[in-house]
Amino acid sequence: MLEELRKQIREVDAAIAELIARRLDLARQIGEEKASRGMPVRDFATEKRVLEAMNRHAERHGIDPEVLEAVVLQLIRGSVHLQSRNRISTEPSSGRTAAVIGGGGHMGRWFVGFLASRGYATKVIEQGDDLASSRNADLIVVSVPLDQTGDLLRRLAALRPSGVVLEVASLKSEFIDEMPHWIENGVRIASIHPMFGAEADLLTGQNLIVCEAGCKEAEDAAAELFSDSAVHVVRIPLADHDRIMSRVLNLPHLLNLLAADLLASSAESHTRLRELGGTTFNRQREVTHEVVSENPNLYFHIQRINRHRSELFDSFRQSLERIEQEVERGQREPFVQRMEAWSAWFREERR
Repeated sequence: MLEELRKQIREVDAAIAELIARRLDLARQIGEEKASRGMPVRDFATEKRVLEAMNRHAERHGIDPEVLEAVVLQLIRGSVHLQSRNRISTEPSSGRTAAVIGGGGHMGRWFVGFLASRGYATKVIEQGDDLASSRNADLIVVSVPLDQTGDLLRRLAALRPSGVVLEVASLKSEFIDEMPHWIENGVRIASIHPMFGAEADLLTGQNLIVCEAGCKEAEDAAAELFSDSAVHVVRIPLADHDRIMSRVLNLPHLLNLLAADLLASSAESHTRLRELGGTTFNRQREVTHEVVSENPNLYFHIQRINRHRSELFDSFRQSLERIEQEVERGQREPFVQRMEAWSAWFREERR
């Protein structure tokens, strides 16, 4: 009986492989048709509909939606990669124009591709170029290094561009006090924060923050740009952004920087610790390795620019001191109660 069931599973696996091959071939044909019509590879609206349909199939067949979604996302990713092969660019036909300042950077390139999928004819402008060439674009995306965003926005605001301006900096402290003045002077500007990196090829499960700074027209335009994708758009007051980022951006970076410092200064080699490490250690080691392999200047500026950094560093020290005191003094009960409270906090959203 057991062997017969395993045989049936092998048959199902073979059928799945055949269906995947058929799906990818259809995706290839769709890609060729898109190319002949001058259409972009990415179609976020279609991806969203596919995922919604799969959620309905999951419910109908009693399948865990997360399991089926993971499979479908890989299929979509494979289709996108297949269609992207030998596709350098497309010619949008909507008549809308966009300028991406810093379009040669990682996130800038992502926006160039994304805007092409939205039907924009997109121009790339680097920081040394004349910003005036962006003045008449329908949409201007500012995606430059974090420590240079404030200065560039000041120069751009002085030009009074006619289009909507979207700045995508991960921290806003350097220019947050000036944005109301720019808006009062007629600059239609929105401050957004894609909570994903340039490597994101799918938007499902990703978050996008739209900061409310006083120009609702620009903020609505920013949200509308992503409306038919599967990205989760969250609106928050601009004044709250960097305070919240001190927890969801600065803190995880700080933890990994600290972990890297402690590990690299230990007496044991990386190879030795990896050989001896358990599941938790190796998961943490991989994340820490990813973080310290990034641009160190960027990570310095992330910690430095946030005006709430002192509050974070103080809270960090206080938490460490509380845990240290409870352990050193043998205060098991307070330690247990605190850990149970942390667990309850993480379970909160499931209620």
